[in-house]
Formats: sequence, structure tokens, C-alpha cells
Amino acid sequence: MTAAALTPVLEWVMQRRGRALPDALRALSERLPAIACAGLELRLDADGDGIVDLQQGLRTIEDVERLRQWLAEPAADAPDLPGPWAALRSALDQGLFDLPFRDFWLELDGGTAAWWPPLSLFVRFAADAGAATLDQHFLPWLAQLGRPVDDALRQGLGRCLDACGTGQRVSHLGWMLGRADAPLRLVVEGVAWDDAIGFLQRAGWTIGDRAALAAVLDELFVHFDRIRFALDLGDDGQLTAALGLECFLGRPERHDWRWPRVLEALSARGLCRTAACAPLASWPGVLAPGDAGTAWPDALIVDAISRQSNEPTWLDLRISHVKVNFDGTRAVRPKAYIGFMETSAIPVHAPSTAPVRAEGLDTRAAALDFLLAARTPAGLWQDYPGWTAAMSDEWVSAYVGHALAVDGTERGRHAAERAWQLLARRDRDGWGWSAVQPADADSTAWALRLAAELGHADSGRTRRALAFLRRHVSAEGAVVTYVPEHYLEWMGDLDASPGWFEAHPCVTASVACLDELAPVVTPHLRRIQHEDGHWSAYWWPDETYTAALAVEALARSSTPADRQALARAQEWARERLEQVLASASDAAACTIAWLCLALRHASAPASDLLVQGVRRLQACQRGDGSWDPSAILHFPNTRGGLNVAVDQARVMTTATVLRALGACPSARE
Repeated sequence: MTAAALTPVLEWVMQRRGRALPDALRALSERLPAIACAGLELRLDADGDGIVDLQQGLRTIEDVERLRQWLAEPAADAPDLPGPWAALRSALDQGLFDLPFRDFWLELDGGTAAWWPPLSLFVRFAADAGAATLDQHFLPWLAQLGRPVDDALRQGLGRCLDACGTGQRVSHLGWMLGRADAPLRLVVEGVAWDDAIGFLQRAGWTIGDRAALAAVLDELFVHFDRIRFALDLGDDGQLTAALGLECFLGRPERHDWRWPRVLEALSARGLCRTAACAPLASWPGVLAPGDAGTAWPDALIVDAISRQSNEPTWLDLRISHVKVNFDGTRAVRPKAYIGFMETSAIPVHAPSTAPVRAEGLDTRAAALDFLLAARTPAGLWQDYPGWTAAMSDEWVSAYVGHALAVDGTERGRHAAERAWQLLARRDRDGWGWSAVQPADADSTAWALRLAAELGHADSGRTRRALAFLRRHVSAEGAVVTYVPEHYLEWMGDLDASPGWFEAHPCVTASVACLDELAPVVTPHLRRIQHEDGHWSAYWWPDETYTAALAVEALARSSTPADRQALARAQEWARERLEQVLASASDAAACTIAWLCLALRHASAPASDLLVQGVRRLQACQRGDGSWDPSAILHFPNTRGGLNVAVDQARVMTTATVLRALGACPSARE
């Protein structure tokens, strides 16, 4: 049985990651076929290898057929299949797995000497699981496996389905045959921070400590983008007090580089042991035949030949999620779920095809709706997907939160307040592109602007960040993005373009908008203004970003020199906006918005231009309330080139336009 088992593939993967295959895991892997889609559960609160369970995913009809043949021809020394395994073989023989499920997962529980270990089965739905899916597919599937569902259990399942509100859905259902009382498990995703307890109440979770759970969720949402609920239903149809909190970062199709920092944060708070988390940092990556270092596993070579395809394949190793169990009163037994799967195509994010703006659409209300819907379930914003340093969440959330706070609607300020509360609990002096990157002056300035707009300027957290920001300001008022010493401490090296540590006009303009630093920074901003009235930019190909912020800073001053600089800047902005609006080509929404922001304090001759600018922005709004991405960044690299980052999620552009529309009330009348 071993020759065709999962064992050689799993052992090979473990060796590539510098780990031996534990005996307990080897025993489990010998009971499964060599299907290269497997998951491991690692205890994070114990020393040792921490591996407790093994999972295998079936993603194709071929995978299902291989499992069927595997169980039909067990090893000569294998005892007869016990009830759950025999029921699984029978279901496979009858084609019951040819159902509208996205994939199936088998989970083998460790810690047993049984030749056939305890088994659990999960299905993942291809679409929302409603009552029809339950009755037509899942319940017959369970019955065939030997688990009929009576009225009490059916009512419990229905109650959980009915509890799902907007954006919430049951993504997985499973039968935990290896657990006491063999409960049914539902996995619910899309539950946001502000409805977590409400959802559980609707679903009938009544015997756990709600206040204790709320405190645990509040802590976890500081670090994770989304949390799925794993709910267990007993035979009486009631939810148990214990539930699982499955915590995710980023998008499921790619590794998220924030994992090491998040695991460090969990260890610092006593949720995990540092030694148990350390091996996870080296797990993610790609193993391909050409660079694996040793021979490709025989089972995968046979698979490649049988497919008769020239399409290359590789193994994608990922951290899936961290699961924190809540026993009804406290968080216990945290586990990490890691694994690998054979992959043959790189996921490509297709551009959005949202319809163009509909007639009669309320521009600002639609933009606000889009931004509120774009938040993670935790309550932060993310943008620039696909960027190698992880999507931006800290800088983007500070920028977008500030735009909503200034816009002044109750819903917008509520969302901005939530973003600030999460940012304030990030455990470092300032803020950066994301939790992976060192804190920088620009991100910290935007977070402080958000705090000031919400009335938190005098908090201990903001005073700490302001002290950090002062380290980036020279005696002359020039502002650098990164301080070399801090960057080195955080990253362990200075492997970045030397220009990252120089003074930048765009960052200087951002910091000049802070009352505490304006007296020092604004004079320098005035001194580096070009003769024609504009400023250069380092991180932006579009100089209008710097102009909009510089105008905002100068408009707060009444000194003659600053007023003269302001007038030159607005004259430059007026001429530039005229050119943009007169051009036959479509102008970037951010360019128009930043120019409108630069002209909002201008005299009467610019008002007609503002009206034209606002109308152009309204005309190019998409049907979902957003605008095409145009907040494009340039990152100079160590090779002298430029890496380009585009706000493909359209969050940054939409927030910029919303801010411009709100700042130009006369232009909207």
C-alpha cells in the first residue's frame, strides 16, 4: 500500500522544508492515496512537531476515482474497513460524490493506534448553501454515509442557514465521525466584526460566554482580515458552547507575507508558543521539478505522464489559516493549518467589468457604499493586490479612513472610527504600507490625520506615533520616508533603493498638513516649490498628489510668503486642469480629483473649472460606485528601475474622488 500512498510525496515535501516526517503522521499518510493535495494541523501551544491531524483534498473527478480504487483494493494486511470507511467506499461506488460541490476533504485524526484512523468528511459548496442545496444534496449524501438527519437536526441546520445575513454564507458542511457524539460541523464565512455576536445569537448559540467571545474576536480582528466560524451541531440540533475561529490573511490563492509578523504578535500575547510558530515561516513557497534540488516524487511523475499534457505543474505550499478554539469561556488550543497542492496555472485577477454609471446615481452615496462594502470583515481597507510586499492595509486604511472622516457622513465616520481603533492597536510606534513593512513617515502622517479628524489627537497612541514621525523630519523641515536605523532594525538589512532614505516632496507635503509639524515643515515645502508653482513627487508619477497636499498645508497659513506660494500652486493647478479637461483622451480620475482639491480654496475664476472637473468625475463613475484605478505608485528598486503598483481594488482612487467631491461643495451646486 505504501508504494502508491501519500507517504512518499508527503515525506519528500517535509524534507524540502527541513523537517522529518513524524511516525504518527506517517501512519496516517499510509492510509491515503498519493493525491497531491494535503493539509496538516499543527498545535501552536505545545513544543515538538505539534502535528495532530492529516487532511486530503479531492478537487477533481480523477481524484475521487483514485480514492475509490484505493479503498476497493486495500493492502493485504489491512483489516476490514470499519463503518465510516465502508460507508465512504459505498458512497464512492454509487457515484454520490458526483454532486455540485466544489471539493471534498477527508480528515484523519491522529493520536490513535487504529489501523483505519477516525475519519471526518467535509464538502465545500460551489455557491451559497441554501435550503434547496441542503435537501437535494447534502442530506442525501449524509444518509448514504450512514448519518440520517432527523427533524431536530434539520431544524438546527435550517436555523444556522437562516441566520446568515448579507455577505454571510455556509461555505462548508461536514460530519465529524472521529469526534465524540459525531457532530455535524458548519463553517460560516463573511461574518464581519460588528455582527459576529448577532449572527451567533440568530443561529442559536446561547450557552457560551458572549462577552468573553467578543473580547477574543476583538483581539483577533486586529491582526486578521477575516474570521470564519466553525459551529458544531449535536444530535438535538443545538449548537455546542465550543466553536472554532478560523483566522485568515489575504486572498486564498496566494501566500500573504504578513504571516510571520502576525504569528509574532499572537505569541507576544500568549496565544501561541514562539517555538511552535517558528517553523511556519519557512513553509510557504513553490516546489517545481526544475529547482526542487532532488528527484521529483515518483507518484507525481506518473501523474504528469498520465495527463499527457505539456502544461508544467508544481507544488504550491501555503499557510491556510490559524484556528483558535473557543471552549465557551476562553480561547484554547490554537492550531495552524498548512498544506500543499499540485498547481498548473497561476491565478490571474481579471479586471472588473462593473457597468458604467447609471443615470440618476447619487455619486457620493454610491462611492460611500462601495468603500464600506470594500472593507475586510475586520474593518480595514486593502489595495494594490498582487504586490510582493503584501497588499497595503495600514497606509490604505489611514488614507481612506481620513477621506470618510472628512466627508462627514455618520456611516463614513463610523467606518473611519473602526479603522482607527484597529490601527491604534497595531503594536509599533508608527504605521507602514502593511504589517510586513517598516513604519514610514507618510503612512504615519495619514494615520495621525485620521486620528485628529476623529478627535484622538491627544491620545497616548498618537503622541507615541508623533514622536516617531519627528525622527523623519530634519531641522530644515525636510521629511524622509524611512529612517535607515529603523528600517534596518525592522527588515534586518538596507536592501532598498538609497532614494527611499532621502527627503521626498510628496511625503513632506503630507506631513505639513499636521498641525504639530506644520511650523517646521511648511517653510521647507515652500522653499522646494518649482518656479511654475508645482512640486515634484518621488513615489507618484503624477505630481498632482503633492500639489493637492501642499495647497492644503499652505492654505492654513496667513504669512505673505505662504500665500504667494499658494497662489502660484493654484495657478499651476488651474492651467493643468484646463489641459486635462480639454484633452481628447480620458484623464485619470485621481488626477482630476487632486487638481480639484488644489483649487478648492481658489478665487472665483476657478469655480467654473471645478464644476467641469466634478462633472467629468461623475460621468466616469462606475455602476458599483467606484472609479477606474488611477492611484498609481512608483517604487524605485535597487537595480535602478521602477516597480509599478496599481490600486486594482479601486479603493484608493474612489476615496480620493469622494474626498474631492466633498471638498468642493460650490462645484456640486
